[in-house]
Amino acid sequence: MKRFKNILCIIYPGKAFKSALDRAVTLAENNQANLTVITVASSISASAGISEGGSISTELQGTNVNSHKQELENLVTA
Repeated sequence: MKRFKNILCIIYPGKAFKSALDRAVTLAENNQANLTVITVASSISASAGISEGGSISTELQGTNVNSHKQELENLVTA
């Protein structure tokens, strides 16, 4: 009997997560479960005269999110 159907692993930038991710993968494999891995992208606040919600602020936030997404994709395909 399967104990888990879905497993969620949350990775925080800058934190040690390798053992938690390895454990989540093992659990998913042993239970033939779906594994979802997500990361947290911090919000970039407006400063130095950059208006919040403006094009530069939105661009910076988009770049930050894309960077986290790429790191996560590299991690899960390794």
